[in-house]
Amino acid sequence: MLVEAAWSAAKIPGPLRAFFERVRSRRGMQIAIVATARKLTCLCWHLATKGEDYAFARPSLTAQKLRRSSCEPECRHVAARKALLPRIR
Repeated sequence: MLVEAAWSAAKIPGPLRAFFERVRSRRGMQIAIVATARKLTCLCWHLATKGEDYAFARPSLTAQKLRRSSCEPECRHVAARKALLPRIR
C-alpha cells in the first residue's frame, strides 16, 4: 500500500517527484519507488507526531482555493444563477 502511495506521489509535480527522479536516475526505478515510499512514510510520521500540516503547496493552486473560499456560499449561489440565466441587453 505504501508503494502505491509512492507511485501517486511520484506522478504529481512536487518535491517527492523530484526525489523519485533523482534516485531513479542513479539507482533504478524499483529502488527509487521504495525510497520514495520510505520518505513518504517518514514524512507522514513526523506530520502526525508534531500535529503539523504538509508545508509544500503549489502557489497557483493555493491561490485558486483561497479565492474560491473567500467568496461566501450565498455569493457563489448568486453567481451560478446569473451564469444560467440568458443575458438580455
